[in-house]
Amino acid sequence: KYAEKNGEVIEDPAARGVITGEAYAIRAFCQLDVLRLFGQMPQGASRQVELPYSETTSIDEMPAYYSFDDYVVKLEATCRKLNLY
Repeated sequence: KYAEKNGEVIEDPAARGVITGEAYAIRAFCQLDVLRLFGQMPQGASRQVELPYSETTSIDEMPAYYSFDDYVVKLEATCRKLNLY
């Protein structure tokens, strides 16, 4: 959040880009781990789960909860945006 907002404190644009990209990649990895640990089984799911997907860095804001399919769509969009796959 602050790399984009106050990125000028990192004078080298290449370093700023690397730091921002790594921060987004870590966030995407954590979201993927939430899916892996708490998500439903994709085949023959008998129980529907909702998972929190955080798009902020504030501890004061609760993340929105999404159905399994919507969560996967958001995660894939984030990964595509970051060219993680």
